[in-house]
Amino acid sequence: LLDTSQDTFNAWGIKTLPTSFLIDAEGSIRYRIRGNPDWDDKNTIAVIEQLISEHTTKHKPLKTKTPDEASK
Repeated sequence: LLDTSQDTFNAWGIKTLPTSFLIDAEGSIRYRIRGNPDWDDKNTIAVIEQLISEHTTKHKPLKTKTPDEASK
């Protein structure tokens, strides 16, 4: 994203690069990682597992599609 005006940076509260977000099924930011993310970190894994658990208890699993099905 080329953000020369830094509007997106400001809207998302980005202070450092890289910044990663974990967003729930409703589109809310649930976890923010500033700097290089350690995806094997126990806290990060716990948040991901919590989001998956919340999603699977609230929503039916989505039907998967093959690339051919998705392109139709």
